[in-house]
Amino acid sequence: MLTYHPIFDSHHCFFRVAALLYYSNKAAHEIDRIRIIDFYMSSPAALKSFKFPQEFRKSRKLFSDKINHYNDIPNQRSLFYELKPIQDAVFDQMLSIGVIDLTAFKAGSVALAKQVMPDELVSIIRDGESIDFDIITFAIDALIEIPLLGLNGLKHRSGLMDHRYDLA
Repeated sequence: MLTYHPIFDSHHCFFRVAALLYYSNKAAHEIDRIRIIDFYMSSPAALKSFKFPQEFRKSRKLFSDKINHYNDIPNQRSLFYELKPIQDAVFDQMLSIGVIDLTAFKAGSVALAKQVMPDELVSIIRDGESIDFDIITFAIDALIEIPLLGLNGLKHRSGLMDHRYDLA
């Protein structure tokens, strides 16, 4: 039986990352932050185990219709690390066509180069057929605002990456 899941689709990953960067108000984001948020954008069911800060706990209800027992991910951390080569390939592709800034990427951040973003890509991002806007809105309103490092940071709250040795 052939099954499809957007987490393993590099084209879908490209659009998820591009949409996140396009709609974000910040100029640049840490690569690990983008990786974590992309994971949740591709698998919103995984948010049920996310440790939400108090002010965002109401947001969990937004995803109740997207969560069912068929979408359960038994080992999220393992799946997150399986996604890394796909995300790395997407970052390389975005760098090669000039969608993200090379200087920022070498410094450990992802910054969208809006001035060279192709019009076709912008229209695909804006039409909203590929990406769920509830998830993008939540990612921009909540996940991007949580500090990445340290206790209660995005790494700690998600449980997807080790945070014990962060310098924050």
